[in-house]
Amino acid sequence: MYDNKIAVCVSAVFCTESVVVTAAKIGGKSERLRKWVSGIFHNQEWERFEALMCLVFGRDILYAQINGKKAISFQSMISPENSSGSKGECLPHHYCCLRALTGVSRHGHTVRQKRALPVYDARKTAFDFEFDLPRISAVLPSFTGEIPFSSFVVVGYTASTYNGALGGSTERVTHLGCNVIWVIVCGTPTLRR
Repeated sequence: MYDNKIAVCVSAVFCTESVVVTAAKIGGKSERLRKWVSGIFHNQEWERFEALMCLVFGRDILYAQINGKKAISFQSMISPENSSGSKGECLPHHYCCLRALTGVSRHGHTVRQKRALPVYDARKTAFDFEFDLPRISAVLPSFTGEIPFSSFVVVGYTASTYNGALGGSTERVTHLGCNVIWVIVCGTPTLRR
């Protein structure tokens, strides 16, 4: 935190996967759920993102949720392991300097998987990031349904780090968590006949 404010990171991406309407299971045998949107950064943005995150967290290397398509995942909080909520409820321990937005349904600095993930539709609305972002829910209508593959979206998220194992090994590394707060759909693909 900086000056008692929490900021929201904002990145424009090519959407490769959307699980924002209904939470999905996170693994094979797990019953734990989460929501997410995955996307590929535009040219040169990956290098900027990587450099900024390593600088902010003081690390030479951070491990992130990146799939085989080189898409990064922006995820909600994971559901608890049991009904008592004793596991899976903790927020990551280290935050970027971010500023909270008003009108966003969230817990702390990330959306819980049971709550609606705010997805806004900017395809037919004039939207000025400088002036409208702090009042996003009053300016943009909601987007209905899952975000289509290859849509142009802007993701609002917090960034945090946590320590965990690297793959199936016992080696401990620092992971980067991109905790989704909202998504703006700027463009969707058109169907060709």
